[in-house]
Amino acid sequence: MITKLLIAFLFLVCLFMSFVTNTTVTRSQKLLLFTLGLLMVIISTFRPDSMPDYANYYEAFIHRRSIDGARFEPAFHIIRVMSFGVPIIGFMMFAIISIGTRITLISKMSPLIW
Repeated sequence: MITKLLIAFLFLVCLFMSFVTNTTVTRSQKLLLFTLGLLMVIISTFRPDSMPDYANYYEAFIHRRSIDGARFEPAFHIIRVMSFGVPIIGFMMFAIISIGTRITLISKMSPLIW
């Protein structure tokens, strides 16, 4: 329930911010963007177990092997080693890299607040 409320809140804030155009980004806008990114990382890290592919990645983190002969991308193996096989830490590392990169690139290439 909390996850759905956070997602709805993020959507509404992002929807509101999409109508704001500004060529100079203020400190408060950067702080808001950072906060939104942090909320997105938290939501994606602690997502429900019923989400697609969650079980496969969780099992691969726990057993340190591919599931049913499936191969994972090299970044998965690197992050698995760096997270000491703890799935939550690995999921958080993936989320920080993915969401952080996207937010940075969108904010650099868009004339909007993003």
